Amino acid sequence: MACAFLAQGCSLIFVRSPRSDATDEPPECTESRAAPVVDSVVATAAFLIGLAGLGAALGCSPHCGENAGPAVAILSAPVLLPTGASAVHGFRATSRCREAMTSWCASHDCGEPAATR
Repeated sequence: MACAFLAQGCSLIFVRSPRSDATDEPPECTESRAAPVVDSVVATAAFLIGLAGLGAALGCSPHCGENAGPAVAILSAPVLLPTGASAVHGFRATSRCREAMTSWCASHDCGEPAATR
């Protein structure tokens, strides 16, 4: 159940890309990279677990039937692939959003953040 949830990919669910058409309003998109970072952490964990399972599978000699390594390696792929793709999507979308915000603020008054004292 946890693998099915994690394989959804936070970025695909929560990150919004900027619209391609120009408007007079600021872009409504996701600038935060939190979701792609979470996806990257989950994908990295799935990769490392799969790599450990693959190492155990390749290292088994006469008693491979008792080794869970092959199953672990195979089961990590359905988590690794979607979350990895989601992370790539998320980083691209947030980068495009930051560029769109910078571009929009260059031609509009976004206001400068107040200096802290």
